[in-house]
This record gives sequence, C-alpha cells and structure tokens, in this order.
Amino acid sequence: MKIKLLLSALIFSPLIFSCKSLNFPIPGESKIVRQNLAAEYLNIAESYEKLKNYDNAVKYYRMAIDNGASSAGLTYKMAKCYALAKDWENARKMYDELLTSDPDNVNLKLSIAYVDAMSGDFEKALEEYRILSEENPTDASILKNYISVLMADGKYEIAEEKFLLFKETFPDNSSISEIETKMKEKLKD
Repeated sequence: MKIKLLLSALIFSPLIFSCKSLNFPIPGESKIVRQNLAAEYLNIAESYEKLKNYDNAVKYYRMAIDNGASSAGLTYKMAKCYALAKDWENARKMYDELLTSDPDNVNLKLSIAYVDAMSGDFEKALEEYRILSEENPTDASILKNYISVLMADGKYEIAEEKFLLFKETFPDNSSISEIETKMKEKLKD
C-alpha cells in the first residue's frame, strides 16, 4: 500500500506542479474583481459628490458602470452630478433615458424641466412646468418654479397670474413674500 501511494505521488506530482505554474484563473474570479472595482469606484464617486466635485464624481460613476455596476439609482446620481456640474446636455440625456423606463416619474420630469430652464431653453421648460403644474396642482414647488421660469423668460403677465393662483392655493406658503419681492424687482427693471 505504501509503495502504491508513493508511486502515485511520484506520477501525479509533476502534473500538480505544472498546473500550479500555469496560473489558471479561478472560475468566476474576474467577475468578482470587476464587482469589487465597481464598488470601489462607486465609493470614490460618492465621496467626490459629497465634496461637490461633480466632474470627478461623474468620472468615477462612469468607471463603476464600465466595470458592471448598473441601476436606475446609479444613473440618477450620475444625471444629478451632470446637472450640478452644469453639463446640461449630458444631464438631459441621462434624465431622458431614465424617463423612458419610468415615464410617470414626476421627479424625473421636474429634473428635465430644471435642466431645460438652466440651459436656456425656456420654451421647453415652460411647457414642461405648465404640464407639471396642471398634473400636480397641490405641489407648491412646481408652481413656484413655473413662476420663476416665466419671470426669467420675461413673461410677467402670466407670471403674475400664476402668482395670484399660488397665493390663493397656498396662502400659508413661506415663499409668497420672496416671490412677491422678485416680481416687484423684475417689474421695476
């Protein structure tokens, strides 16, 4: 029996040694490495986002995606960082992509209206805010933003009309005096 074991050890030891030296990958190892990289890139991206370094946050979110990370939440974070970095074109593309998969999401529609307004496309933004304010008549922030974009576009008569609606609908809202002051300033100019 000892001789048999010794012979089998002698016969198989070169095979074991040669397999060891070939560095065969462990099954699934590359997937785990990519997942770990993606997680690290996400951590770095979130750290940059907290530091308000949105350009670097976007860069690391992209690296996380390139290494297999994916979710609507990740895409939303990236779109938000693009918007905060004032990269309106890329922010708009990503919000549009998200809206395609969630067409009833009011927050995405608001984000798109905001991006359009900030990029100077008041025509689109006004139409989006008009629709949003009609669909969400109890949301004071939507009407407030609509009024702001109307004023930015020089549509003071409509802004004043919407402001009267705002005061009537939300009489206790703390933004009334702020909007009123801004409207008076704009009308003086």
